[in-house]
Amino acid sequence: MSETAKHSSELEQSLLAAVLTDSSILDRVNEITTGVQFVDGALGKAFDLIADRHHARLSLDITVLVPEFRKAGFLEALGGTAGLARLTKTVPTASHSIYHAKEINRLFRLRQLQAMVSDIESECGSIDADPDQLLARIDAKSRDLCGSADDGAATLATMMMDLADQ
Repeated sequence: MSETAKHSSELEQSLLAAVLTDSSILDRVNEITTGVQFVDGALGKAFDLIADRHHARLSLDITVLVPEFRKAGFLEALGGTAGLARLTKTVPTASHSIYHAKEINRLFRLRQLQAMVSDIESECGSIDADPDQLLARIDAKSRDLCGSADDGAATLATMMMDLADQ
């Protein structure tokens, strides 16, 4: 999981940098992912704050965002103003933002699936476990996970294959 988290963090930084440099991508990117799906909480909160301001048609100028990040309490977690400046210089173009958003979404769903599998596995070890209840929970959770897919076409089998690949 650490490799996944590391990879996800790099994607998250790239996506945040992309929306900071080109807010026109926010509508499409927000259809795919939200800050809740980020591993790095500060990056996710910043992403959501920017998206909320974008949808409210408020200024996304960095001079307005910095005080907003400070007020929300996560500016320092982003590296302060110097960290934001470095971040925006790391991504010269927002052209890969859709790919990054899809990968963040995919990795989030894999983490959810891994947590579900771990929960079910531990419950299966109990002598009091009810297979029908466990199957019902698996079915309900897999529907939730499939519903959070960017195209809605993922199946539990597909996600299990992805998890096995990881």
